Amino acid sequence: SPEIVWMRGDWTRKNSRIQEYLISFNRFGIPFNAVYGSNAPNGILLPELLTKKDVLSALELASEEKEPN
Repeated sequence: SPEIVWMRGDWTRKNSRIQEYLISFNRFGIPFNAVYGSNAPNGILLPELLTKKDVLSALELASEEKEPN
């Protein structure tokens, strides 16, 4: 889908920016997966062992339209 952007950090070469990002989610290594969207600007952390259901649920939550206040 053109609305999905895949981003990947290469953790094979230690990098302080990647390390800080992981720590912000209370994670200290890989695997690491998060989904971002208009309804999840801070990300939805996915479990280390992914299931199709986990990914689809996070994608749905991240892209849901926000209710007007």
